[in-house]
Amino acid sequence: MDAGINSSRITPQFNIALFAFSAALGILNYLLSGNASGFPASSVVLSIGLDALRFILVAGITAYFIKEVWRRIVSNLWSVRPLSYQEAIAVVLTVGILF
Repeated sequence: MDAGINSSRITPQFNIALFAFSAALGILNYLLSGNASGFPASSVVLSIGLDALRFILVAGITAYFIKEVWRRIVSNLWSVRPLSYQEAIAVVLTVGILF
């Protein structure tokens, strides 16, 4: 197998970096919006942690559904390869960053 083909796959490390970028954007948005002012720092940290956990759970479930719909419908109707779970997570994270 060619090294170029292997390096173009979506890896868990790539998704972690994508999540970290998304989290940094979300934290900056939250802190700059003024919603965090007037609250103790501990409650802001707790809120950010709970939001991150919720986002991870929802993104994981959504990625599973995207992967299954792609495998069962899209790849059967058109001649495209099925998505891996890591690729589905990358799709969810990218759409989350864009919108």
